[in-house]
Amino acid sequence: MKKICFVMPQMYPLLSGFKDNKIIGGSEMQVDRIADTLDKKKYEICFIVNEKGDDEILNGKKIVKFSGNNHISIYLSFIKAFIRADADTYYQRIGGMITGFCGILSKICKKKFIHAVAWDRQCEKNNFSLLRHISYNIGIKSADVVISQSEYQKELLKKNFNRKSIVIKSIYVIKTKEKPQKKNFILWGSTIDKTKQPDLFLRLAEQLPEYKFIMFGGKRMNEESTYSKIKQKAKKIKNLEFKGFLDKEDAFELIEKATVFVNTSELNREGFPNTFLESGDCFTPVVSLNSNPDNVLTKYNSGFHSNSFEQTIDDIKTLMKDEKLRDEMGLNNHNYVLKYHDANNIIKELEAVF
Repeated sequence: MKKICFVMPQMYPLLSGFKDNKIIGGSEMQVDRIADTLDKKKYEICFIVNEKGDDEILNGKKIVKFSGNNHISIYLSFIKAFIRADADTYYQRIGGMITGFCGILSKICKKKFIHAVAWDRQCEKNNFSLLRHISYNIGIKSADVVISQSEYQKELLKKNFNRKSIVIKSIYVIKTKEKPQKKNFILWGSTIDKTKQPDLFLRLAEQLPEYKFIMFGGKRMNEESTYSKIKQKAKKIKNLEFKGFLDKEDAFELIEKATVFVNTSELNREGFPNTFLESGDCFTPVVSLNSNPDNVLTKYNSGFHSNSFEQTIDDIKTLMKDEKLRDEMGLNNHNYVLKYHDANNIIKELEAVF
């Protein structure tokens, strides 16, 4: 049986059922789907997470922990956790210092190392501080395989780091076979931090008082003030309902019922948003300010890529007034996710490199 270790420092809240804090990101959701889809008869799964306490077993998965009070103690603890995990393959997602440590340790311990790119900006030269850039460069050069989510990321990695990668699309488990009953509201959902520009969704609600808006999302670590400000501002907007953090089931239920899903993230701050996949599953068209990985929204006519705040307003109006267009784009979105992101197909591509 092959042992695969997912190096995901911020994943403990999701693995533990959010018993201590309610923080989750798209990368953590992707890795959770990969781990759940892998055949447990063929693979032993473990995780390395940044968490205090002893190693433990959660839902049949070994959780190996590291922690510290400063950079030196944290990285020494990580090295010990890496060795303790004793996996055949180490899979690490999101670039940074840890990428370099994984690359070096994998070479020393003669283990396979796979790095997966999270968001587009990770592939740019000036995204990291000098030290983080050096460590990341060492990591991706040491990796046996680098996985991009899109052709765009693949091109950026080659251009900026001279590193070849393979494209494996985001994984998704389809839940919906027929279009669900829709309610008349516009939805935004993400981690609430500055890069997601949640304030723009508040402005959209103010600009379109004739429509109902709903917003959900949890806090980003070290950005609690952003969450608090958005929550307070949202309370003052009559046609906007602020839900805060929701678990996966409740968030999915909202996406099922939404008429339109809106993304307002900064340019190149996404890879392939999980909410795009969930919207496709739920036959929900997407209006996106900046994010349009490999032009999927325009290529497959599954939503609008607005490119400006003013155009975002117009695109939302267009969809809210045209039920036939909403149905067409929603169906296109569903068919796209079913064809290109289905877990049964994606997991075979991943197993080929594991």
